[in-house]
Parts: sequence; structure tokens; C-alpha cells
Amino acid sequence: MGGRQYRLMSYDAWTKVVARAARISLLKREEGSVAVLGAVLMTALVGTAALSVELGNWYATRVELQRLADMAAIGGAFTFAAQSSAQSATNAAADTAELNGATGGGSRTWNTSTSTLTDGLVSAGIVASPRTPGNQAVSVTVSRSLPLILTKLFSTNSSVTIKASSWAEITPPPPGAPACILALAPLGTGVVNGVTIGGNPTLNLNGCTLRSNSDVDVTGSASVSTLGVYAAGSIAGSNLITTTPSAGQLFGNDGIVPDPYAGDALLQNAFASLGSGGSAVSVSPHGTVTLSPGTYSSIDVKGTAVLQPGTYIVNGPVTFESQAQVSGSGVTIIASGAVTVNGGASLNLSAPTANASSGVPGIVLASPTTASSKINGGSSSAFQGALYFPNANIEFTGNSANGGNGCTQVVADTVTFKGSASLGSNCSAAGTAPINSASNGVTLVQ
Repeated sequence: MGGRQYRLMSYDAWTKVVARAARISLLKREEGSVAVLGAVLMTALVGTAALSVELGNWYATRVELQRLADMAAIGGAFTFAAQSSAQSATNAAADTAELNGATGGGSRTWNTSTSTLTDGLVSAGIVASPRTPGNQAVSVTVSRSLPLILTKLFSTNSSVTIKASSWAEITPPPPGAPACILALAPLGTGVVNGVTIGGNPTLNLNGCTLRSNSDVDVTGSASVSTLGVYAAGSIAGSNLITTTPSAGQLFGNDGIVPDPYAGDALLQNAFASLGSGGSAVSVSPHGTVTLSPGTYSSIDVKGTAVLQPGTYIVNGPVTFESQAQVSGSGVTIIASGAVTVNGGASLNLSAPTANASSGVPGIVLASPTTASSKINGGSSSAFQGALYFPNANIEFTGNSANGGNGCTQVVADTVTFKGSASLGSNCSAAGTAPINSASNGVTLVQ
């Protein structure tokens, strides 16, 4: 009989078939679960990696901004130490930050009351040092906005702002002898020597030091006696310099010191009042005149002149000729032109004292001109106070006595000695501004 034939399985065979089928089904379910779990873990792994990259970018940006803030704070602090100008210092800090990658704005905002400058994502200010509250510091904050990518899933914001701040403290120099000569011209402005002493002069600085914001050059048969020499650059001719009471007080590469009169409101206002007008004064060799404070177009003295206390605004040059006899106490002469003292002149001029009711305390002769002024040979000139020529050279030639037992300061862009001179620092009542010999320090404090 044809057709299919069937055989019944035994019970044991049947149970083996069922068990085998069950194992196959279980394995298939486990393989599916592993695939799903793997997909979930891979998604989490990719997300974590992306988040790490984004957070790493934030950290790298924070490190970069901190570097910018540190550089900017130090740059601003050095400017403040040199110029004592809050606005100049904060501008220098912002310039440093932006030149190195910080984002500035279209214009800068200066707040005088808080001494703070704001420029886009850069702000800088003059504050009390967080380390030494008695000292000032330049504070800088630099910011940058970064778009949110993966982290946007956890925030309603579209970007994050990363900030870094830094503080650089201006530390005052240690106490020391004051300077009675200060050359303001800094290195890098085309000036090689702030102070030049050449030929055969003898320079005696009694109780004070010589200070240059660039180099000092002593040549020829010159002889210098001083408590010390400080320079931002080099000091040449050290063998011609005698420092007392201890030898070797020569300090090169010592930074720069600020102009002590840049913030003197009376003096700067007097400079601002210079212009035109006033009468011309000319005193003949045998003439005698008494002058009162006021405005003049020029002063040329060949004879005798007595100056009453107060401020003399001269819209032109001031010349004391070889036969001039000039005296005055409590006198400030502000000229727009050069000041010339010729050989043979005899001057006895003293500046107003600190508590004077007229004149500019401490200033006896001053001019903002860029023309060189000269104290020429053979003059017997006693200046008690400061000779202030911040934009020009002042030159001493011949044998000039300049108040060596009193108080004479010379503050100029550059100073040249071709003749002998003697300067003193007995300035306790003279009204002059003290000049630190050593420069201020700058320390990154936070």
C-alpha cells in the first residue's frame, strides 16, 4: 500500500526535541536583547564623548582667557607704575588683551569715579590690591561667549559666557635716597642716553641720586659723585662714578619711575594757560626792574631784575644774559619756549614752598617745549626748587653752581652735562615732589 509512512516518537525523543527548540528560542531572544542594549550604550558613549569635548573646549577657553587676563594686568600695572595714570594703565591693559585675541568693542568707556575702562568683552580698573590693600593693583576681566551644542539639551540658553580675571599689584620701591636728577625719556623711543655726562665736568649730587628711564653714559674725564645711579638701561663709565657712603651703588636694568609732576594740577593748568599775548620784558645791561606775576610774551634780562612772589606765564622764551642779576623768592616761571642762562649770569631764584599761597609749590622753572634749554658756563646760579622740562633736553655747560647745599631737582626728557654742577636734596620745606630712585615693582597676585 503506497503513501507516506509515519512512526511514532518515543517519549524520550520527543522531550529532547522540545528542549532543543526551547534553547534555540531563548538564544534568539538573548541575541536581540544584547543588540538593543548595545545600541543604547553606544548612544550614551557617543553623547558622553561629545559632552566631554564641549566641556574640554570650555576649559581650554578658560585657560586661554586667564593667560590673556594675566598678560593684560601685568602690562597695565607696568604702565601705571611708570605714569601714575589710571586711564593710561587701563588702556594699556585693554590693548594688551585685544592684541592677543580678546574681543573689544567699537569704542571704550571710561568711568572716572571708579577708574574703570570697559571695551566689549574686556574690562580693566585700578583697585586696591587683594593681597596688600594699601597698594594699588590693575584688575582685568576678559570674557568670551561660546555657543551651546550638546549641553543645549540641558539648558534653555543658547550660549555660555566664559570669564577669567587677574590682578597685578604695584609694589613701591624700598626706602632709599631721593633722586635729584631724573631723565624721563624711556628706552625704545629713539633715545639712547637719558643722562649724558661728557668732557671734563665734575658733577656733585649731595644727598641724592641720579636716575634715568633709559641709559646713563659717562665719558671723557668726567667725575660724578652721588649716593647712587639708577637706570632702566645700562650705565656706561662706571669707573668715573663715585658712590658714597658705599661703593658700587649702580643699578642698571631697574625699570622706570613715573614723572613726579604729571599729576600736579597747578602745574598742568599753568601749562594749559600758555598761548599768546602779554608784554615783552627787556632789561638793558644797566637797567633795573621789579617784575610782578602775570603774563608776558618774553623775558630777556641783561641787567637787574627782582621778581615778586607768584607765577609768571611767559608765552615765549626766557633769557638771562651774561650780565644779568636776577633774584626772587616764591617764584614760578612757566615758559612756552626755551630757558637760557648764559655764562656770567647770577641768579638766586627759589620756588614757592609747600604751603605758599601763590605760584606752583616746588617749581622754579618749567616749560613744555621740545626745544633744548641751557644753563651755560660761568653762571653763578642758585635754583631752589625743580627745573621741569618733560619734553626737552636741558644742558649744563661750563661751571654752574645750582644750589648744591639746598634743594635743586632737574626733571627733563633728557639731561646733558658738559660742565660742572652741584645739586642738593635738602628739600624738606621746598615743596618739590619726592622722586624715588628705584622703580616700582609689579607682582601678579591673583
